[in-house]
Amino acid sequence: MRFKLLISTVLVIFATLLNAVGQTSACDQLHTSDTSFSGWEAFYSHFDLIGTSGQDTGFVMGRHTIMDSGQVDFYADMMLSKTFGQNPYSIRIGNDNVGAQAEQLRFLLPVTSANRYLVYRFASVMHDPNHVPSDSPMFRFRIVDPTSDTTLLANAGGEVIINLLSTYPSAIPSSFLFFGYYTPWLSGIADLSGFVGQNVIIELTNRDCGLGAHFGYTYVSMECYGGLDNLYCEDTFTVAAPEGFEYAWSNGDTAAQTIYYSNNQISLEACTITDDFQNTVNVPFTASFNTQSFIDTTVCDDAPITFAGTLITATGNYVDTLATSSGCDSVINLVVQVDSINSIELTVDSLGSISAPDGFNSYQWINCEDLSSASGSMDGNVFTPDSSGSYSLVIGNAFCEDTLECVEVSVLPNGIQDRQVPEVRLYPNPASETVTIELPLKAPLPITLSNTLGTIVMRDVLSEDRTKLDVSALPPGVYFFTIGSKTLATQHRIIIQ
Repeated sequence: MRFKLLISTVLVIFATLLNAVGQTSACDQLHTSDTSFSGWEAFYSHFDLIGTSGQDTGFVMGRHTIMDSGQVDFYADMMLSKTFGQNPYSIRIGNDNVGAQAEQLRFLLPVTSANRYLVYRFASVMHDPNHVPSDSPMFRFRIVDPTSDTTLLANAGGEVIINLLSTYPSAIPSSFLFFGYYTPWLSGIADLSGFVGQNVIIELTNRDCGLGAHFGYTYVSMECYGGLDNLYCEDTFTVAAPEGFEYAWSNGDTAAQTIYYSNNQISLEACTITDDFQNTVNVPFTASFNTQSFIDTTVCDDAPITFAGTLITATGNYVDTLATSSGCDSVINLVVQVDSINSIELTVDSLGSISAPDGFNSYQWINCEDLSSASGSMDGNVFTPDSSGSYSLVIGNAFCEDTLECVEVSVLPNGIQDRQVPEVRLYPNPASETVTIELPLKAPLPITLSNTLGTIVMRDVLSEDRTKLDVSALPPGVYFFTIGSKTLATQHRIIIQ
């Protein structure tokens, strides 16, 4: 029986998804892109000697064959010349001769970070005359430890055995081969990341029927890659995985071989690929974008900021472009509002109270001598110190803060009555609704009412000899009326019920 027509390359390539740049020469030899078996070792023997010391060494024409594209396999009932990616060549191990033949190919692959993913495709044509497995045609792919000759990644893409094709899930009966079957392209992947810096052996073994009357052969193509393309500095990206696999992208997409996304979406981080042999490999990659950010801020005019090497002293929009760690542009848009506290002066009234403009967020009264907190009573923006001295105010709005000029204040001690103040009568005492104040006046006098904490709860000016004040809104307690100026004052105690 003679083989009629040949098969094309069964090429495994990660399309745009895997980075072919930086493949080593070893990988070029692995997928026979130079149309030779450079770097490969070949063996052949009788059925039961393959893989043992009894096998013969060397390439045998027709048993170890590099195949070109554009041809059809006679027994497979279909065009097998389809190529994947860029490599138009594949390996056929075995042929359609009988006689209990066996063949083997081995390739020593130094594993680096640039070739750590091994991708392979197989298409097998075999008799299946219902022999026991040990006597049936068989193909085996193996990743081997060169030192111990043991299988690496046996359950993770490191070993695939194809035989008994009549029971194989994807096998198809051949119309031109009695007891014959073939498989469509079967895709596999193995992650060699754990062996970077070491050598592994890629081993292909083909075996005919042990009883001598049936044959089997397989087409193989392999390539190795460093990983997924790292995508940089674009607004949108297209990522295409190789055909023939199942996909689980890290954005949750499980249906598409090709996905599209832009920089306003969550960056993808990996694609989990499941092959035809139920091996799963997670292949990470980096997607870096040009970015743009916006910052709004308000600064005080006496505390300017530096942005892009410029001191910002005026309200406006400012732009700076930085480079990210991946070399992309990071455009920062800064919107600055410059705020200020205009010139403010403190005023002191005749009672020794200090007033500041209303409408600020914070008022902190201080003693100018030692910058300690001033002692006294505060009513909003008005402060009445307990004793004479020099006082100032730390005043603030939402963004700025300023310390005002110090002012001098003279205060009469509590309870001391200046003899120049005419006799004062307050009644009723205790009071609940109103308090009447009588004193002979030659000029208007200021009057304040304070609680026991020193907080001023009422201000007025006495301009008549008799004045009635409404105290009905005040809580019950002890209060103090202070009548007069800082040079002429008297204080009276009253109870509000």
